[in-house]
Amino acid sequence: MRTSTLFFALAMLLSTSCQKVSGDLTIEMLQIGNDVVVTSSGTVDTANLQPVLDVIQCCGGGVLPNQSDGSSLNALLYTGFPFDPNSGQSVDFYFNPNFELAVGSSSFGPATSFSFPDTGFGDLHGFVTNPAVQPSDFLPAIAVPAGYVSGDFLSSQMTFLNSSFADLGVTEGTYNWSFTDNEITLAIVVPVGLPPILGDCNQDGVVDFSDIPAFIEVLSSGSFLYEADCNHDGVVTFADIPAFIQILIAS
Repeated sequence: MRTSTLFFALAMLLSTSCQKVSGDLTIEMLQIGNDVVVTSSGTVDTANLQPVLDVIQCCGGGVLPNQSDGSSLNALLYTGFPFDPNSGQSVDFYFNPNFELAVGSSSFGPATSFSFPDTGFGDLHGFVTNPAVQPSDFLPAIAVPAGYVSGDFLSSQMTFLNSSFADLGVTEGTYNWSFTDNEITLAIVVPVGLPPILGDCNQDGVVDFSDIPAFIEVLSSGSFLYEADCNHDGVVTFADIPAFIQILIAS
């Protein structure tokens, strides 16, 4: 009876998740055990943004919380695969055609040097914040994979092993930026309470039927929750459903 009820609930999950809601970029930087894990998912609307004409080579994910001392680099964050100068990967940059600043901070921590992840995967993308010193040729911008089609879903994850927020030079909190028709949210947080448990999507410390609605919400919204990423691939998709079922059955 328990198994049949479970599968009925998950059949409802599938039917309610067919219409995926697109959102803007949501980035989470979590302290999980001894590691810092960064995930990003969402979409970018480039319709009213201006592309940088020259394709810019980008060698992988990284974090620069504050404007570099003695240089013109703004604070930035890219999520994706580890830095590799030989990767040949490139991104397209988009900025406001009226050269307007984004609504939001110029930094998200005191560090003025890059930190690069140890592992990572997914769509390389990110953003460049407002310049700390104005005027500047380095305006706020959004970076997307080369050839990106406006509105396509993006997701990526990167991990800094044996690291803390202090090591990366970031300041805990929630940051928001408004780029033309785009909202970017960066949450730098230490999970409260018990360590994350896969399947515990309502975060009450146990895995049971009450986690199904929370799993449905994450799946249908296109957002990311560590507890819902049951197959450990850095995104929450239909591919997580079999693993979620197995966790529920075993609980």
